[in-house]
Parts: sequence; C-alpha cells; structure tokens
Amino acid sequence: MAGGSGGDLDSITGLSGGSDGTQIGNVADRMKVDFSASPSGNEAIIPADEINYFFDYLLNAGSNVMRVNGSVTPVVFSSGPGASENWYVTQIIMILQDGGNLDATDYGAIAGGLTNGVLFEQTRNGTPHQMANIKLNLELAMLFSEATLEGRAQGFLNDANIFIGVFSVEPEISLLGATSDVIRVTIRDDLTPLTLQKVAYRAWKVL
Repeated sequence: MAGGSGGDLDSITGLSGGSDGTQIGNVADRMKVDFSASPSGNEAIIPADEINYFFDYLLNAGSNVMRVNGSVTPVVFSSGPGASENWYVTQIIMILQDGGNLDATDYGAIAGGLTNGVLFEQTRNGTPHQMANIKLNLELAMLFSEATLEGRAQGFLNDANIFIGVFSVEPEISLLGATSDVIRVTIRDDLTPLTLQKVAYRAWKVL
C-alpha cells in the first residue's frame, strides 16, 4: 500500500475521507478509503466489498446451447456488459458432451474433427481479436487445460463422454460497455451430432 513501510497503516497521513473531505482520523477509517490512484502509479485499489463476482453464459437468441448447424450460416454466441458497466473476465469455461469414442483427432465424436472450427474471439471497440479456432479434441484439451474434468461412470457426472475445461486469462480480459465489447464464439460447422456444448465465463465488476 502506498505511503507506508511494510504496509504500516499508521504511516499513512494526509488522506481525505471521501465525500466530506475531512481528514481520516483512525485506522478503521483508513481501511475504508477508496484510492483513485496510488503515488507509485500502480492500479487503483478496489475494496473487496465493492466487487461483484459472477458467471455468465454466451448466448444466441437467448439460448446457451451450441448444438447448432453453422456450416451454411455461422451462428454467433456472445456476452458482454451493458453500456454503463465494465466487466473483467478471469476464466472461460467450456463443456462438451457426446456419445461414442472421443478421439484426439475428432471433435466430440465427429470423426476427423471440424472443417472450419469453433472460433473464440474478444472484441474491442468493434474490432475482433482471435483467441483460438478449435477443430479437434486435442486442441480443445490444450486450450482448456486448467481444472479439466472428464466424466466417469459415477457421481452426478455419470456419462464418461463429457469434458469440462477451464481457460484462465492473465491478465483478465477487459470488456468495456461503452464500446460494446464482448466475448464471442462463432459456430461454423454442423454441431448438431453433439449431445451438448456450452461456453461460459467467470468475471468481476465494480458495484
């Protein structure tokens, strides 16, 4: 924390107390200060109780089910903040379920993989930036390699042909509402043979 040695709050002086501008008189008050910037040029410090962590699915026409045919007309699933908010994405999560053998060179159980691929992008001020284009199970496992879960014939995930993977983003992806930024996934092949596919993300915003 700026102004102190080893994080000593007593060494912080001259701070004003928010809306009334009065000097802060005790340690408890100092803990409640909202720093707009630090003298060292580091990012603003946001109190934890002012942050909302949440989970959001990518949608197309209100549906999060990506088992669609995008081979003729691509189908776009997306999610982003409203104009008055900014969201900060920390993880992207994908679930894929199918029957039969899910070999490394297939997509689900679609033999030989996809022709065009499942396109992952983030947009910034209307410009798309590609993150990945996945055609094979092997590529899926490589991207979503953190906290991977593969179904077993037991428990509440009682289908052995299920994959859930997490792609952690560092630093987080900033989605600015003012510029209509989104995370989006475009389906450009026929995924109707799959049992299920969904994509979501974990993010946070300032309350």
